[in-house]
Amino acid sequence: MRSTKADAVSDNLDEPTFDRFAKEVEALLEDSARAKNYSARGVNGPNLLYQSIQEMTGGHAHGCGEIIYKVRRFLSSGARGGNVEDILKVAAWSFLIYRHAVLDRLAEEKEARSILQIDV
Repeated sequence: MRSTKADAVSDNLDEPTFDRFAKEVEALLEDSARAKNYSARGVNGPNLLYQSIQEMTGGHAHGCGEIIYKVRRFLSSGARGGNVEDILKVAAWSFLIYRHAVLDRLAEEKEARSILQIDV
């Protein structure tokens, strides 16, 4: 069985602090990004899968859909209902949407500045 940062963080659930929550989300993002080869540079590096899906769908719809699905599953009475890992995944998807939305905005601003400099 492989040990991950998430496993190490999850060993002691006695203290559900914000710092613990943030570390678990970071570990989830880091482990998934590397294990699935989405990003070799970790959570703050480029996420090739997210970028590809964003290009195919024209936005953040997939990420939003993942959030809705995870919340629905968390609230369900099924076998996966109440699993806090789904809430961690909601936070991870929220971060990816946030990161790429900000990067998109910065790219648009850079392009606009470039156009304005050409027109001047």
